[in-house]
Amino acid sequence: MIKRGMILIFVILFLVSSVSALQRGYCVTAEITSINPSSIEADEDFTVGIVIDNCGDKIPENITFEILRHSEDIEIKEPLINHIGKMGYANSQRFILYHMHSSPDASPGEHVFETKITYGNKNFHIEKEDNFSITINTQKPDLAVSRIYTNPEIISEGEKIILTIDIENAGNGKAKDVRVELEKLELKGVKQKYLGKIESDENIPARFVFEGNKKGIYEGNIKVNYKFAGENKELNFPIQIQIFSNGTNHYYIAGIILIFGVLGYFLYRKKLNPKN
Repeated sequence: MIKRGMILIFVILFLVSSVSALQRGYCVTAEITSINPSSIEADEDFTVGIVIDNCGDKIPENITFEILRHSEDIEIKEPLINHIGKMGYANSQRFILYHMHSSPDASPGEHVFETKITYGNKNFHIEKEDNFSITINTQKPDLAVSRIYTNPEIISEGEKIILTIDIENAGNGKAKDVRVELEKLELKGVKQKYLGKIESDENIPARFVFEGNKKGIYEGNIKVNYKFAGENKELNFPIQIQIFSNGTNHYYIAGIILIFGVLGYFLYRKKLNPKN
């Protein structure tokens, strides 16, 4: 039994040393040579260049480069497995170009790609796993209510009210699927509006029509929902509408409402941006 064990050990060592000797001189690497454009945003086409290098003194065969795993936020237009075959001579190079596209809701930050390169000859093969990363620099939107006004400006009992709420994007990125909803506002009418996409420095009005049947002060909340980087975002702003009885001194009251409205808006913006 001891002799058989010793013979088995010698056979294993011989095979390992033979394979090791056979593999000497075989070396293939894969490196990123270019990412174009260098700064990638969401919903953008870009390319990734990869060089396959024969860094040994033997001619490798059956060379395959494969992307094993990648972010769902990035589409790869070429096949994930690239069959390179045989390097024609030592110290040669092959170039691979992948065309990719970041999704409209791609998360900002680093996205890792796991890769594998396989090579060898008819008697053996070698596998090397590696990774590289793509950084998506998504510009953020900055939504706010820039103006609130009604038509008529001074509302009397029994009048139809057209309420306009301007939504402004002061950020560098676009906001998507923007929706405006009026909560707790006890006036009859449709209280939801879909605005869609708001680009940077763009202002879009949301208009609502209500029936002002009864005098009083109606308070509510403006809820703004939008999508950014694949996530749902929510903002809230207060709102107040006053309906007067017929015969009220409207000009005097309008002046008071205007003053308090302007002060309230700037105080609210100050609360949102305490550093300003």
